Amino acid sequence: MFSTLMLGSFRCFHAYKSQILIKTAAPLLLYFIACAAKPFITHSVERNPTTLLLTQLLLEIAMLMLAAFISIGVIRLTLLEENDASTLRITQREFKYFLYSLLILLIFIMPTALMSAAFILSFMFPGLIYLSLPGFVIALWCACRLSLIFPAIAVDQ
Repeated sequence: MFSTLMLGSFRCFHAYKSQILIKTAAPLLLYFIACAAKPFITHSVERNPTTLLLTQLLLEIAMLMLAAFISIGVIRLTLLEENDASTLRITQREFKYFLYSLLILLIFIMPTALMSAAFILSFMFPGLIYLSLPGFVIALWCACRLSLIFPAIAVDQ
């Protein structure tokens, strides 16, 4: 079943490769520009911690929104065979997709931070990492369950 799913997705990607390239070229280019410019932008506002935090937050939100544009474009192309050229228009669909992406990100922040702290402290206190493992597994389970909603949002259902 897994091999059928993987081979089917590669066949679908191969069938729509030119349309996917056209549909995702602008958001991908903007995403790479934002990733490349991020160190320079954050370095220029490094003196003020509040401005630095706000700038980093805005850049991360912009990059998450660009990832939503790319995901929605590819999902709609492969599932609905919709070849709409307007890729960088924020509609209710893109905003809802962005909010669910943000929700999954927020679900993972706390368990990941606890796992990181437990891993660092496990050198002094062996076995501490096993105490934070259930929270990480629960967050992973929630994220896997919530990730099923992304194709439904992309096709407006």
